Amino acid sequence: MFSHPGKKLRDHLFNVKSLALSLFNSRKTNIDNYTNDDIVKLLEIICLTHDFGKATQYFQDYLDSPNDKNNNNVLKNHSFFSAIWTYIISDKIITNKKLPLLAYFIVLKHHGDFVDFNQAIFPSDNDEIEILKKQLEKFNIEYILNNFSFNIKKNDFIKILEYFNSRQFRKKLREVEFENEDYYLANYLFSLLITSDKGDAIFFGEGEKYFKLEDYKFDKGIVNSNSVDEYKKLKILNKKTSPLNDTREIIYKEAESNIKKYYKENKIFSITAPTGSGKTFTVLNVALKLRELFKNNYKIIYALPFTSIIDQNYEVFKNVFNNPDSSILIKHHSLSEKEYKINNEKFVNYDISNYLISNWDSQIIVTTFVQLLHSILSNKNRSLMKFYNIVNSIVILDEVQAIPYKYWVLIKSVIKKISELFNTFFILTTATTLCAKIDVVLYSLAM
Repeated sequence: MFSHPGKKLRDHLFNVKSLALSLFNSRKTNIDNYTNDDIVKLLEIICLTHDFGKATQYFQDYLDSPNDKNNNNVLKNHSFFSAIWTYIISDKIITNKKLPLLAYFIVLKHHGDFVDFNQAIFPSDNDEIEILKKQLEKFNIEYILNNFSFNIKKNDFIKILEYFNSRQFRKKLREVEFENEDYYLANYLFSLLITSDKGDAIFFGEGEKYFKLEDYKFDKGIVNSNSVDEYKKLKILNKKTSPLNDTREIIYKEAESNIKKYYKENKIFSITAPTGSGKTFTVLNVALKLRELFKNNYKIIYALPFTSIIDQNYEVFKNVFNNPDSSILIKHHSLSEKEYKINNEKFVNYDISNYLISNWDSQIIVTTFVQLLHSILSNKNRSLMKFYNIVNSIVILDEVQAIPYKYWVLIKSVIKKISELFNTFFILTTATTLCAKIDVVLYSLAM
């Protein structure tokens, strides 16, 4: 049984599980509605079952002869079939009855865009059910039983199909109340699955070993927390003093002092200062010092409103960090080049470079508000793939006043919830007073 040409299905599923669990376990969350054990079990089930549908003869025939029209039909599709097995297994193992529904949705859409919980996509018409039954006839359950520790029978599948079409299930589904926390948890698990799934497939397809994928995901290149201090000393502070430079230094030092003073009790901060007062250096230094307090395990995500400003700030950061590798610093927006560089040499493979950059597999990411907010609020597969990297990170929203006013209530709600659930820090900078009372003001000198 194969998941991709030349790739054993068992190897793929265990690789996806291993990477997703490693990513999850390297981060701390505060999701109170469910136990950590249940979430870990659910993630493990999702990763191992998401491609169970590839164990049908229809899919295996398709892999053998992808251009054969007889093999390229709906019977080869695997997401729907896999999602049902995901529900069956998670419902048996996990006592909380809302989590199997989340698992079902996640696996159902792991090759497409996510769906709203209220869009109950379950097999209902006769055509769908007949397709699933035909797939079940050609499902190699012996392979699954021999390679995975799930106690399942083909009859379990038939019973669930009947249950999904029962009034009892429809009534139960209407009674399920999903909360905001479920939305964020679902996005997190979906992100872990698809980044692990795509990563294993891309690296294998390009002839790279699985351990290389792990190396890039967990690269711990050294980022000097005093980088801005040293750069300023070398390039700026030796210049002639002036009232403006004196003001910049006051802002710089006070913001750093305040982050060290208040970070244990607060996760949302603001810096309010006029344009030209050195906010870029100040906020980057604050993020580096905050990151050092967490033993450098947090990513820094620096988001700006416009691509032109991103390119400008990215060049400044390159100078600050002395032209670092992509494992240390990347920029990501719709027009940026997809060139992941190691030892200042272009990573020759476009697919791998694109994957690493689009996933934000770096320690410092310079990006747009659009990329950041789409990773939280969008249902798009491509956008949600990097959601997991927002967990346990330091997010800077520079010139936050550029976000249209009509979104401010939503953005504030999102920031608050993510900071609570995922131990994520937010630093908002602006030249106005609009953010001055978010949580703690690191510095305020409004125009």
